[in-house]
Amino acid sequence: MLNSFLEKHKLKKYFNEVLGRLRFGSKKNQLKYLINERGIPPSQIILIDDNPRHIVMARKLGVNTYLLKRGNITLKELIRKIVNNIDNNDVDNERHNQ
Repeated sequence: MLNSFLEKHKLKKYFNEVLGRLRFGSKKNQLKYLINERGIPPSQIILIDDNPRHIVMARKLGVNTYLLKRGNITLKELIRKIVNNIDNNDVDNERHNQ
């Protein structure tokens, strides 16, 4: 479903891999896979989630986070905002909370 969303809105090129819970069982396992198995530094990973518990856990691992609050901004708008920052080389390594 997320892959279809990314393709529809021409955002797929900004993602190397979309991880699913079925494969890993938890968000924490997904992030540990990226960090430990794929060798991606936590500062280069972005987690977008609507669950504050997942945001706290990811921040403890050093991952950049965006909390998607229902009704404030759509997922599409948030991804576009992140992508625009990446395209403009305006991304810092601070953790984000949207």
